Amino acid sequence: MAPKLSVVVIGGGGAGVTVAQTLDKKLNPAAHSVTLITGRDYFLHLPATLRMLVTPEPDLEHHAVLPYDNVFGTGNGVGRLSRVVHDKVDHVDEKSGGEGGTVHLSNGERIDWDVLIIATGSVWKGPLNFPSTKKDLPLWTKAREVQQGEECCTRWGWCCWSGYAPPIF
Repeated sequence: MAPKLSVVVIGGGGAGVTVAQTLDKKLNPAAHSVTLITGRDYFLHLPATLRMLVTPEPDLEHHAVLPYDNVFGTGNGVGRLSRVVHDKVDHVDEKSGGEGGTVHLSNGERIDWDVLIIATGSVWKGPLNFPSTKKDLPLWTKAREVQQGEECCTRWGWCCWSGYAPPIF
């Protein structure tokens, strides 16, 4: 039996999750494996975060911050041929000849790849610079609500009155 083709997706945002979900549904489990690597231990729905930061409504976090447990519809973070790894990428090596390589994680783990998809998105400064761990989120959110309240009305005000940050529930 030939070894499985290993597909690694770096980035657990909207693009990375969509790619991993699509591959999990369409590829042959006997011939492929998919690994989604994300630095956050939660999925962040950015449009909902705007609403979370600009409204006095309590408990909107559960609409913006979602667990990766059900990213593949299984409830445990593992799909038909996929898994989610929560760690930061330290660096990536490519084999000579350009046929695959290795992703090195900050915890020392190495994940070999035949196909590498980089969908890391952007790191935002200011009100959209969310913490890496879900446990740090409530304190961060409370600090942002106080700190950014005035900025929302002056700099980010368009999302408050334009309806750009509608409820997603």
